[in-house]
Amino acid sequence: MRQEGQGRSGRASDAAAADAMLSKLSADQWIIDVLADLQEAARDRELYTSSEKLAQVSRVVQDEITRKRIDRMRSAFQTSYEQGKMPSLREH
Repeated sequence: MRQEGQGRSGRASDAAAADAMLSKLSADQWIIDVLADLQEAARDRELYTSSEKLAQVSRVVQDEITRKRIDRMRSAFQTSYEQGKMPSLREH
C-alpha cells in the first residue's frame, strides 16, 4: 500500500512539472503575437520595408524561442536521467 501512495505522489509531481513546462512554453507566444500584429499594421499602412523587417525579427525571435524550449526540455530530460526518474519506455 505504501508504494502505491508513493506512485500516486510521483505521478502528481510529474503532472505538476508538465503543467509548469506548458505554462513556460505558452508564456513566450505573446512575443510572436505582438510582432504579427505590428507586421499587419505596417502592411495596412503600406510600410512594406517595416513589414519585411518585422517579418525577419519574427523569424529570429521564433527560432530563439524554439532553441530555448529545446534547451529546457533537454535540461529537464538530463536532470530526470541523473535522478533516475526516467519514464518507462514499455510498449503499450
